[in-house]
Amino acid sequence: MACASNDQGKQQLFSSVPVEADRQRQQLNAVLRDLGATPTTPVTVLSDGAEGTRFLGETASPGPTRHVLDWFHLSMRVQHVTQTARSWPRGTQEDLQHGDLLAKTIDRIRWRLWHGRPQGALDLIAEILEELEMPKRQIQLTAVYIKKLTGVLRDLETYVSGQFNSIINYAAARRSGEPISTAQTESAVHRLLHRRMTAKQQMRWSPRGAHFMLKVRTSVMNGTFEQDHIALAQSTCGPRRRAA
Repeated sequence: MACASNDQGKQQLFSSVPVEADRQRQQLNAVLRDLGATPTTPVTVLSDGAEGTRFLGETASPGPTRHVLDWFHLSMRVQHVTQTARSWPRGTQEDLQHGDLLAKTIDRIRWRLWHGRPQGALDLIAEILEELEMPKRQIQLTAVYIKKLTGVLRDLETYVSGQFNSIINYAAARRSGEPISTAQTESAVHRLLHRRMTAKQQMRWSPRGAHFMLKVRTSVMNGTFEQDHIALAQSTCGPRRRAA
């Protein structure tokens, strides 16, 4: 599922089920060209970091591409650490002080990521991990909590390291009106999928059925149903034989 748009604000949806879809790259390429993309048009691929989505966007683009990690998914990774920190033991005044210090450090991690400083964020994560893993640390915590907190910090460290070159200055991008979130795509997914595939309707879809349903609903939402239907009919019609 993808939502493509150009600088003029025109948008088109693209959807398919991978196990049923063929020629995904060519189809997305046609969507981008319809939006005005040329071999010299720079294209930004905004995703949650999944390799499949990124690869499809890069190979389908007629021009040069750059990948940007979606801020929402990056922020949720930090939020996971924040939620773990909220379970910090609060038995003594000293415990409270250490917990407050950890919360402030996590806020600094988020701030550095928001301003496009992934190395600074990694440095802060390393500092926390070093303190937690010291044999004679000043902070006295249970082994269970240490393991849990260390685990989420390691996960965040791995995620930021893996997406290092895709983390931008989100604050500056937002000020200049550049997209930093896949919220539009998430909304489109809700309109295309959730209203047709929710558990309340008790409907089961085969991959093939879901693929064709998505194609139809995408054409309707794009306002191209009639022309897409004509194009499909023309492409599936074989050569006609003249009557004798």
